[in-house]
Amino acid sequence: MRRKGRIKHRLQEIIQRHPILEICDLESEYDAQLLYDHYRNPRAPIHRGEAEVIIQARERRISEVLIDDPKGRKKADELNLIVRGTAGLLAEFEAIGIVEDARSIIEMLRKAGKLRLKDSLLKEILKNFGKD
Repeated sequence: MRRKGRIKHRLQEIIQRHPILEICDLESEYDAQLLYDHYRNPRAPIHRGEAEVIIQARERRISEVLIDDPKGRKKADELNLIVRGTAGLLAEFEAIGIVEDARSIIEMLRKAGKLRLKDSLLKEILKNFGKD
């Protein structure tokens, strides 16, 4: 997904530090627009970022996606994609030793307003990975 301004520069820095990440262009911008563009589709169910993730996964035959937005998760699930969330991924990373403390990272994201997650769901996620 292409971004402008400050976000674009932060994403570029992250991608440069982590060579497993790359910027991918959509093969079909039109397909993504049908999911997010209210001018082309007045009943567009999700935002641009989630739409581009879903379309890129389908274009590249990837079965698993990382989406936190409830509407985006629902749409990806409807399209038979395996949906993962940031908190679950971080908990898994802690379980396999990639990060030391998933809870503190999740709390930092929540405090910064970058991740909305109910306490009960966080507890359930951490419990699934033996962390609570």
